[in-house]
Amino acid sequence: VQMIYGTICGVLLAWLYEKYGSIKAPILAHVLMNIVSCVMTEADAFTWMFSKTMRMATITVGCAALASIMFLLIQKIEETEPEL
Repeated sequence: VQMIYGTICGVLLAWLYEKYGSIKAPILAHVLMNIVSCVMTEADAFTWMFSKTMRMATITVGCAALASIMFLLIQKIEETEPEL
């Protein structure tokens, strides 16, 4: 599981570096991912999420929808940026 999570996060952080041309964006994203993970662990959110199959499926679909919306918004922003 860590390999999948690490690969996805690594690709995301590399994309952020390429997009913004600075190491600051991937560092900020990494810090935010760690904070969210720590808060969810302390709040015992993972146990709550995985206790029921329907709850886990709903959260998974919601996250996929959010990621799709973010992807579309990023594509829209890139299309409207002027060429240098």
